[in-house]
Amino acid sequence: MSVEIRLFGHLCHHAGEGSRSGTAVYLPAVEAGTVGQVLDHLGIDLSEVGNLFLNGRLLPRGIYPLTLGYQSVAERPLVGDDYLAVPVQSGDRLGIFPTNMSVVVV
Repeated sequence: MSVEIRLFGHLCHHAGEGSRSGTAVYLPAVEAGTVGQVLDHLGIDLSEVGNLFLNGRLLPRGIYPLTLGYQSVAERPLVGDDYLAVPVQSGDRLGIFPTNMSVVVV
């Protein structure tokens, strides 16, 4: 089985030449491991990452989205780089939005 990663905005270039926003990349679950390992595998720098969604739920890196009622992976904001250690398993879907698209949530 694999993990489906959806890349949005300018991050789609990490999927390969000619890719467009919303491009899906599939990684074997063994290679995925954690959110941090996925980003590393795809060559995405942390400074490029705005919002992340795991199976349609926000990985909350701040309190504000939680106060707005967004469905999230955790009940509290993930502190610092804790989101990088969130496990990604076979059958999961990970959506990665760049910083210039963060306004979608904030």
